[in-house]
Amino acid sequence: MNRVTITPHAGARGPGKDGRGYLSVADWGPVAGPDRVAVLAAACGMDPSHGMLVSRRKPPCILAVADAETAKEMARALNERGIAALAPTRAQLGSMGEPFRVKSLEPAAGATEAMYLARPWRGEPMGLRMRDVAIIVRARLENTARTTSVTPVDRTLTTLDPELTLIRAAVAPGDAGRSTRMRVRTRDIADVWLRDRSRLRFDADKLSFDMLGKEKGMSDGENMNRLTLRLTREAPRAILDLGFSEFAPPPDVVTRHAGASFRNPVSGDSDTVTTSEHGPAFEFYSPWIAMVYARLAKR
Repeated sequence: MNRVTITPHAGARGPGKDGRGYLSVADWGPVAGPDRVAVLAAACGMDPSHGMLVSRRKPPCILAVADAETAKEMARALNERGIAALAPTRAQLGSMGEPFRVKSLEPAAGATEAMYLARPWRGEPMGLRMRDVAIIVRARLENTARTTSVTPVDRTLTTLDPELTLIRAAVAPGDAGRSTRMRVRTRDIADVWLRDRSRLRFDADKLSFDMLGKEKGMSDGENMNRLTLRLTREAPRAILDLGFSEFAPPPDVVTRHAGASFRNPVSGDSDTVTTSEHGPAFEFYSPWIAMVYARLAKR
């Protein structure tokens, strides 16, 4: 293979999204840390400096983004050397379909095994047999809005606003003061993947937790944790995945939006708002991690 230079998560300006392959490692296998750089160079033509960087990544992880055929060939070469690799494309991830969005969950009356009737917001309900559950992906998503204000120095202060958003102000002699307000909204979610690769989505923003009965708590996070633990206990063959918080999404998954500047008509400050959201990253992660576990099952 000819040597090529690949940076971690490279390829954002390469082929269109549908034509990209996401070279991923599910497990480094027998290839120890010191040997990975040489293997990445031989299998992928990866420059040693870049190979050193990505060889330290904890699997499962994405090593690089390339055109689909190149990524597929790299994954094949890594697999031949004992590394459990895959290179799903956007089209393959998208082919796994939209989730069944659950509104409520009712235990199946008279069932001899763990079974529920899942009711959606729209459409017909479906039965859920817990022995059919393969993977439960539990995550907490964050939407963050960071506002940076430039204030005339004589009006600069450090305070706590009525919404309990901490404002930190830094003043330099002769300069305007800068303050930052950050608002974070969390959203608790769980995708339940079945063995036929269909999935149900439990979104705390749109879910009744009445199925918890007396165990129902005060917060969405508490209730989603209790529901996840219940479903996991009732599906002993299922994998519980909690890895989303450590996932580094590829660059074509936009999670951060550049700041928009405007003048506040009330205070006269010059404000810049930068937002970030985990939603797009989770939409990528959930089918990607399902494919990772399918690859690991083939070892």
